[in-house]
Amino acid sequence: MSPPTSPTLTPTPRFRLICIRANYKVSGYVPETEGDGLEKALEGADIVLIPAGVPRKPGMTRDDLFNTNASIVRDLAKGIADHAPKAMLGIIANPVNSTVPIVAEVFKKAGVYDPKRYEI
Repeated sequence: MSPPTSPTLTPTPRFRLICIRANYKVSGYVPETEGDGLEKALEGADIVLIPAGVPRKPGMTRDDLFNTNASIVRDLAKGIADHAPKAMLGIIANPVNSTVPIVAEVFKKAGVYDPKRYEI
């Protein structure tokens, strides 16, 4: 099965998820070009994957990686807290042991953190 192509859809993980056989709708949005793309992407979402940030590059310290990825994850978490606070999250952003607590703190600040749903 070949995934459909569209210049307005992000190439991953949307195209990878299209191969899962289930009754669902997968959409991708590009906030930089659509303005409200993050809001549209999160509206009504049951599952949100955050495969954000950059991989660790040769010579990059853990602190460098954290500084780069932390702000990306924080901003996405703010959007999730505002538009999809009940969604299940999958955080795939390194260093995971540092980015997961960022999401928890953003959710706490927004008043949507549920300790029964999230374990750090």
